[in-house]
Amino acid sequence: MKANQLISLICLLSVPSLFWGCDRPEKSLSTDLPYRINWPDFLGDPEELTKLGSIAESIDYITLKTPDSAKVGMMFEMRITDNNIFVLDQTFSLFVFDIEGNFRTKINHLGRGPGEYPGLNGSMINVDNDLIGLHYGSKVFFYDFSGNPIKVTDIKYGSYPVSANWLTDDKYVGLMNVSPLTGESPDDISTIIFDTEGNVLKKERYFVEEKRPESMTSWVERLGHLTRIKEGVLVKEPYNDTTFIIKDDLERIPFIINYLGRHRAPREFLETPMSYNLGENRAPSDVASYIMSYRSFIYPAYFFVTFKNNNRNYSGVWDYRNMKAFSVSDAVAGLTDDIDFGLPFVSPRDGFIANNP
Repeated sequence: MKANQLISLICLLSVPSLFWGCDRPEKSLSTDLPYRINWPDFLGDPEELTKLGSIAESIDYITLKTPDSAKVGMMFEMRITDNNIFVLDQTFSLFVFDIEGNFRTKINHLGRGPGEYPGLNGSMINVDNDLIGLHYGSKVFFYDFSGNPIKVTDIKYGSYPVSANWLTDDKYVGLMNVSPLTGESPDDISTIIFDTEGNVLKKERYFVEEKRPESMTSWVERLGHLTRIKEGVLVKEPYNDTTFIIKDDLERIPFIINYLGRHRAPREFLETPMSYNLGENRAPSDVASYIMSYRSFIYPAYFFVTFKNNNRNYSGVWDYRNMKAFSVSDAVAGLTDDIDFGLPFVSPRDGFIANNP
């Protein structure tokens, strides 16, 4: 295992004229409801494809400098704030670096004793309060950005979220589990909003159009996902194409995503490189017309998606404030003409795509 990991940062925010033009004011998400984005028909018109490298203004490489006693394993999550880089790896350890890649601390309390966690479902980086939340089951383990433990909170609800993300300085959104065959969760709740004390402030019921979808595309979307954007937390519900934003005022606002001529919610919003693979025995006969697997990522200003169709990689950059979209080919293996990138990670930092080549 290498002691130093190399990541790249691709700057998108510095070139607004490529997205909405210098003379066009930025559109607020609060003006048009529901929010709607349309994906260009790149399959019907290959000229709709754009090289992502032509959008990026700069590409910077940062070495994550780790001591021999704190090597980074396979990365599951990476988040970047104005001053820090956070990496959650396969050992359930959270590494904290400054923005230059210098090692700050490592959080690992794996175990079954007081203040220890037997595993992790994920991390919640609260950039407003410089607060790290590591959640497992009904418990959330809070630390400051230096790795000092603050408290352990129990979420006061009958079941626990499988993933969570921060909403405001003291509120979090948790995505609840569902039964894989029935599409039913306890009390039909898809998301809960809870505070740092574990009190549940609000519950959102979910809507299931078909509990056992026949089409493969719907079937692979049986999982729910959520991620943080500037306006709140974007949620994709399990078993259907319902996508919405939970805003800071706890209100639920529809967010409609259209691609390939249909309303489809991306299967994955998480800040991880994980993907879903469907076995050939489960694939329909007309598999070439379906999205086999894909990954999607949210940025404060742009929506970045990667997926595979008919054994070819595609991706898109959506300027969701102005509801414009750009399709990009060969995203995973060729963000630029001469550099081979690894899987992209999301970052809460404006306009940056982070990669681990």
